[in-house]
Amino acid sequence: MPICLVALKHLSNTAASLTKVREYKNDKTLDDKTAMTAAVKWCIAHDILKQFLEANASEVVNMLLGEWNIEDCVRVRAREAREEGREEGLKKGIINLSEFGMLPEQIAKALKLPQTKVLQYLGDSR
Repeated sequence: MPICLVALKHLSNTAASLTKVREYKNDKTLDDKTAMTAAVKWCIAHDILKQFLEANASEVVNMLLGEWNIEDCVRVRAREAREEGREEGLKKGIINLSEFGMLPEQIAKALKLPQTKVLQYLGDSR
């Protein structure tokens, strides 16, 4: 069988399995783990990714349970990245002001920061 047909069959099977996962997930009478397990069993019974799911059912269920929290994970990571960016920008600003000739106490006063933080950033840059 040509590779493109094999790939298409796998994509089709994956789409069908994800549709079933969503269907079970939307059934409010089932908890998440029961819903994911039912979806995996349905896929096996309907010969969708059967061999793979028979060998890896518990790992797939665990992955699916974690995947539903991916949006929260992305939001947290975005917030952390913004905080890291602010810290990096603050550090560069402090270093630039120091190189421009400002004393640490002047930088601290201008940026409304504790002088210890300014000194920490200046110490890290050396």
